[in-house]
Amino acid sequence: MTGPPSEPERPPRPPQVEFAAAILIVGGVTGIVGGFLGLFLGSTLPASAGLVPLVSIGLSVVTIAIGVLVHEGRLWRVCVNVIAIVMVLYLTALPNPLAVFYLLLDTLVILLLLRQRAWFAWHPAPAPMAT
Repeated sequence: MTGPPSEPERPPRPPQVEFAAAILIVGGVTGIVGGFLGLFLGSTLPASAGLVPLVSIGLSVVTIAIGVLVHEGRLWRVCVNVIAIVMVLYLTALPNPLAVFYLLLDTLVILLLLRQRAWFAWHPAPAPMAT
């Protein structure tokens, strides 16, 4: 006795996608910490990447959400566009060294995601029609 045909599985997640998601999630967590340090310590510590601390915290929360979406393999085009917008916001904070660091990391993430776009675009083959 055979059961119903099994659902085709997505190919395994490429290491580049894992790395991009990790960069976004860890970067978001460190951005939140830096934003709170910027709120509490004021201008004595350049922890908020040159942005207003509340903006930095908001961007970091968005970055974590985007990292989770990338990890799950969902909405990659939206993720790339949101990361590009975040990069533009970090451009306004130049020449802050943390802003440069986050810009470099986000550039790496976009390159990794564009390189792995075929994995994100995977769809199961249509089931054959019964005659």
